[in-house]
Amino acid sequence: MGLIPVVIFFLLCEFLPHDVAIYISTACALSASLLAHLTQKKQPIPLLLYGTTGMLVLLSLTHLLVHCSCNSTLYAITMEISVAIPAILILINRKRFVRLKNRSRKDTFKHLFSRSAEACIVSARLTTILVALHLLIIFICLLFFRPFGEGLRLVLFRIAPPTLFVLIILLNHLILKAFNKLMERTPFLPIVNKEGNVIGRCLAEEARKHPGKYLHPVIRIAVSTHGMVYLAPRPQSVLTEAGKMDISLETLLYYGESLEEGLNRLLREEFPEAPIENLHFHFMYHHQTTDSNRLVYFFTLSLENEEQLRSGQKKDGKLWTFRQIDYNLNRNYFSSSLEYEYDELKQIIYTREKYKEP
Repeated sequence: MGLIPVVIFFLLCEFLPHDVAIYISTACALSASLLAHLTQKKQPIPLLLYGTTGMLVLLSLTHLLVHCSCNSTLYAITMEISVAIPAILILINRKRFVRLKNRSRKDTFKHLFSRSAEACIVSARLTTILVALHLLIIFICLLFFRPFGEGLRLVLFRIAPPTLFVLIILLNHLILKAFNKLMERTPFLPIVNKEGNVIGRCLAEEARKHPGKYLHPVIRIAVSTHGMVYLAPRPQSVLTEAGKMDISLETLLYYGESLEEGLNRLLREEFPEAPIENLHFHFMYHHQTTDSNRLVYFFTLSLENEEQLRSGQKKDGKLWTFRQIDYNLNRNYFSSSLEYEYDELKQIIYTREKYKEP
């Protein structure tokens, strides 16, 4: 939307002198930039709008101080090149945007700046390509059709420039709309801080390729009955510690998914007949190893009998007594998460069995 002041300029040029048109379009750009700054909050930063505003201000000051008078042809070319300059600078310095984002200590700024840079680079690339294409057409016409006829001049310097920037806005909108639809079908994982607040997101595939890079929320549910815990080997498809014995109900939260929604999804997929009334939350903890970084929400699910267990759990798991678990602790047999939780889990189940009504 940073190109709208430029479209306003070309439309005003049809009714007003060029100097008045550029002053009005500059005022519109400054107002839009100020409004965007005041109402930004958690919205992406309009980098392209700021760049366009800066170039319009420079053109206005130049016109005001030098009192230059140009014909409509030179005004159109000057405006196109002036708008393309910020877009080109953005494309040239896109890697510096990433370094600037990484130097920031504020996670919220990193997320907003990342989103802004991605959207801005798409717009800048489209602007650069179409402006360059228009200038190339003008150059070819200069070689083969000079001097220009009135009709060709009208098309190249009066109709084409505003049409070009309207086309850029429409194409950019369509590209971003198609991209957003694609992203809706792409699994994202939330990036959280140690308090559980969401500060960003990343592709699930990126988390798989770079385990431990970001902190992700995880739900773990320990299933127990008659003072024993149900354990099963971790699937080979998981990111870490595949094959080690662990509690059988675990899932990553998806981006935009609440804790309750994640719990319902996990139980619906793995244990549809689970008695929800026996599900209890106990604690949250941060667990980091060399290849994982997780904020774990730990629950227990108590069952009345083993028949309930067989109806929903994996066939390769079994019930373990605490004596069996104690014997195999610290032998690289259990997952690091289970060993970290074990003392608390043992105390929870021991207390529950001790005070269970006969």
